[in-house]
Order: sequence, then structure tokens, then C-alpha cells
Amino acid sequence: MNDKKKSVLEQLFPNYGSEKFLSEYWPDKYLFDEGDLDRFDWLKLCPELSSINKYFAHLKKIQRKVNTLKNDTDGWFMSDPQQAEQLFKSSAAYFVESSSEHYRPGLKFAFDALRQQLGLILKGYSQTNLYFGGATLGLDWHYDKNANFAIQLVGEKRWKVAYNYSIVNPLQNYDMERDKNSRPDIHPKLKTEPEEYEEIILKPGSTLFMP
Repeated sequence: MNDKKKSVLEQLFPNYGSEKFLSEYWPDKYLFDEGDLDRFDWLKLCPELSSINKYFAHLKKIQRKVNTLKNDTDGWFMSDPQQAEQLFKSSAAYFVESSSEHYRPGLKFAFDALRQQLGLILKGYSQTNLYFGGATLGLDWHYDKNANFAIQLVGEKRWKVAYNYSIVNPLQNYDMERDKNSRPDIHPKLKTEPEEYEEIILKPGSTLFMP
């Protein structure tokens, strides 16, 4: 019987392991994996993340506002927990809670351990975000300036993943729909949906590393 505690990377990618991830995927090759949610020991310290109802109850308790993108507007704004819950129930918005590790000790512990495994500066730029929205809502084609690790907690999420052939290691985020007219100087080549992409369905316990 092996009681050795698994590292955060081993919990993230149980079918690959930390050594394979670090040698073959980090930092520039995407990776998708699946497994049971109960493999994340730190998640037991965050019971409010087990359902959307518990999550909203926790938001109200700490009175935390979240970034909100309504499906009938082009810009983000901050909404309080009550407003966010109403918009969520009507499938009228997409939400992001930024820097979530500051409000959840269990998440911060895993977050710091992951940065240490990756050899990142602990005081460098990195954070955890919680994303949630209705079944018909999501983000347009875009790329980020940072690498991302995604864990699906509840529900399902459909991803379309494509290799960015026109720019390597971008220094700014770019959204194809919102930025193609207002910021053409940043990425003039990304105008249409990529012809080649892979579609991935994340279910509870699924993980994705996106460079």
C-alpha cells in the first residue's frame, strides 16, 4: 500500500504524472487529462466549490464582487453576489472571480505548491480565477499572454483548442471579436476562426494545461 501524498501536478494529470508533464509539455504544449474530483486533496478544504448554490452562498457571506460579461454588451463590469446570481439564473452573463486564492486557504496552499513545482517565482505574476456561466455562454476565440491550468469542478465546458501559428509567447491578451477592429496593431493576422482545431469537453475532474 502506497500512502505517499501526490504532488499537485500528479493530481492535475494522473495519467501522465509530474515528470512526464515537465519534460514533454511544460511550458509550451497543451495537455488534457481526466480523473475523479476526489483526487484533489485541497478541494476538500473548499466545500463552497462543490455546487453553484454553495458558491453563491459563500459569495454573499464574504460580499465578494465578480467580473461580469453580459451577452448583450461588449464590456466587463463588476456585479455584487445578488446581481450575479440573478444574471446566472437567467443565463444572461458570464463571470470571473479573480485572485480566488486570497479567499480560500486550501486553494492557496495548492496554488503555492504548484508554482514551486514549476520553478516559478512565488511573488511573480500568477493567480487563480473561478469561471462560471450558463450553458450557451462563453468566450470568443482568444489567446492569453500567460499559461493556464483549468480544472472543471461542476457541469461541462466545451473548448476549441488551436495552435497559435502567427505569434509565439505573446505579451498581451487578444480576443478575436472584441479586439480585431479596435486593436489591429496587436495581432493583424488573427481575423477568422482557425481552420484546424481540436474540440474538448471538460467534465468534473477534467484538467487542461493551455500554454
